[in-house]
Amino acid sequence: VFFILGVSLKRFTQGYGSTAYFFFGHVVFVTCILFTVASALNVLPFYNYAHSIIKFGSACEMVMFSMSLAARIDTLKTDKFRLEQEKKLEHEKSVASEKHLLELSQMNKQLEKALQVRSEFLANVSHEIRTPMNGVLGMLELMDDPNMNSIQSHYLETAKRSGRTLLELIDDVLELSKIEAGELALDMNHFSIREFCNDLTSLYTPIAQSKRLELVLNVDAFVPDTMICDRVRLWQVMTNLLSNAIKFTHKGKVTIRISLDRSQGNRIRFSVKDTGVGVAPDSQGLIFESFKQADGTHTREYGGTGLGLSISQKLVILMGGELKIRSKLGQGSEFSFMLPCVMEENEPLLPQTNKAQEVPMSAPVSESQLRVLLVEDNAVNQAVAVGMLRKLGIISMIAVCSGVEALVVLKQAKFDLVLMDIQMPDMDGYETTRCIRELEGAAAQTPIIAMTANAMDGDREKCIEAGMNDYLSKPIRLELLKEIIEKYGSRKDNIGTQQAV
Repeated sequence: VFFILGVSLKRFTQGYGSTAYFFFGHVVFVTCILFTVASALNVLPFYNYAHSIIKFGSACEMVMFSMSLAARIDTLKTDKFRLEQEKKLEHEKSVASEKHLLELSQMNKQLEKALQVRSEFLANVSHEIRTPMNGVLGMLELMDDPNMNSIQSHYLETAKRSGRTLLELIDDVLELSKIEAGELALDMNHFSIREFCNDLTSLYTPIAQSKRLELVLNVDAFVPDTMICDRVRLWQVMTNLLSNAIKFTHKGKVTIRISLDRSQGNRIRFSVKDTGVGVAPDSQGLIFESFKQADGTHTREYGGTGLGLSISQKLVILMGGELKIRSKLGQGSEFSFMLPCVMEENEPLLPQTNKAQEVPMSAPVSESQLRVLLVEDNAVNQAVAVGMLRKLGIISMIAVCSGVEALVVLKQAKFDLVLMDIQMPDMDGYETTRCIRELEGAAAQTPIIAMTANAMDGDREKCIEAGMNDYLSKPIRLELLKEIIEKYGSRKDNIGTQQAV
């Protein structure tokens, strides 16, 4: 490690900027090791946190390595652009340059290879970080106890918040990587704009009220109720804009305005306006770049990675629009974009009342009825899952460490639900599920839920194709596990005669 520190520092002084990430990542990791050693020798009174600190150092080191790889790819892109410009100049002068064509071909191959390596690297990094973080966040959630004093509750909430922040950073980096690689596909469907806006205000009104801000929704009467768009990606953009507006506004209000613009055909204009701190004119173009914010002090005061607006801009462009900003320093900001819309025939263009929809609560899971089989080879993750199941009232369960053991148990007893890990040494979750479906034959099938640290596009589809019913991404959240159990645990009539476990 110290040898790599020296080499990376030397290469950085020679002009290789990407090595700075290697240097910083190793410095953080070595610092965490020294901190742990000092705690073990009672030099520092934090021995109980030593294990978490080592995991934090490892996670930071992996994130820095992925950023270094991204910087290298950006350098390759710049070199490619330079070579293309040289090729165009030579073509205009009618002078063929075989050398430049060869260099461009080689650069394209290097770029394609680098992009492939990056995708594989990010997938592996995501899995390797999510697996230990599942254990950390799961144990922290199980430690949550109403009998804890205020200091203990503060420490616990701080640790949980830090873990969630790290996961958000990983998700943002993966999202940005998929967009830049052209691997993100839109799912275009009909949905109600007014229902979409009601969901937004229902989610963010309590957050705005906690800061004594007014959240206003204004939907023009001439906006059609139905829109064809990717609702998930539009939701991602709007929630990012609303979160930023509330974050950077200390008093006043935040306004969501949806209107119909006929100047360029039928296009719907989405706008989020606040009365917050505003953005200086010379910084307005900077905020849409990755890992950039308008002012370095914003990072220290408000937090954030500088990826939200960059991802939002790219998603809006992918949907056929462009994210724009109008702002004055100290007077607030307005972010807006326009997207194509489809007018439904004979649709009344009248104002509609924004009514909050009531969501029916599911019935609690019965302790005496539900039988769960947990298939998980990682001891920590198995302990987390068992603890969560018990916290949800599940007392009838069996936990096994491999797919082979799962098949043996399923031949001896019936279960209402199977929670299946994917990556296992002897037989992975896909193969185990196929064997279970063959074992059950045409009879009523037991619901199988995947629990995996894989979070890339296509992982959910692979689980469904293998015969699973649903998918949970690690770290597993207690409320999502509860929803899955309530959704599939009630299908006892589809499973047949149950045997006591």
